[in-house]
Amino acid sequence: MEKSVSDAVSPELATSFRQFTQADWGNLNTRFLILGLTGGWWNLSQIAYDGIFEHEDPGVEKIYLSESISLDNLVQQAEEKILGYTTHYFAFPRESGNPLTLYGAIQGQSALRSPYGSMVSFDAQSGELLSSSRIQEGTYFSQFLDSFRPLHYGNFGGIVTRLIWCLWGILPGILAVSGYLVWRKRTSVKKKEKIFGGCT
Repeated sequence: MEKSVSDAVSPELATSFRQFTQADWGNLNTRFLILGLTGGWWNLSQIAYDGIFEHEDPGVEKIYLSESISLDNLVQQAEEKILGYTTHYFAFPRESGNPLTLYGAIQGQSALRSPYGSMVSFDAQSGELLSSSRIQEGTYFSQFLDSFRPLHYGNFGGIVTRLIWCLWGILPGILAVSGYLVWRKRTSVKKKEKIFGGCT
């Protein structure tokens, strides 16, 4: 009689295997799709940026920022320019002529906003305010892309969603290992059946 995969392993593993194959894969696949699309977008956009735009040979990395500029003063200007703004990241100019840009969040923004969606740019040599933008006033596409970070890392719901996202992240590895063990157990049983079957 032909044996199924679940018959070729221990009863405990067989029960887990049946429960796993009968799980609600619709919701799980949606979550994997979110992780895949958000992470894939960042990778592809970086590859496209490196391949399309010309960059100076970094050699020894250099920051093109005037020593007379006070970062504390720029942070204060940014907070005065955008009400409720908090700086979370400095993008220092690594090519001549590029601005210094502060990326941050606005108090009370949606949980699906990243902490880097709003920005304020300054001239890297004079410290002059060049531009500012609030993510809430951006295009629908820019707001959509901004939601990728909380969706990818799961930090929109605090520690609970972070733990859930962490489990989703390691689940493919668990599936790969458990799938290999099931396959190895099944092939081992088949080999034994052939050996002992040939002796009868």
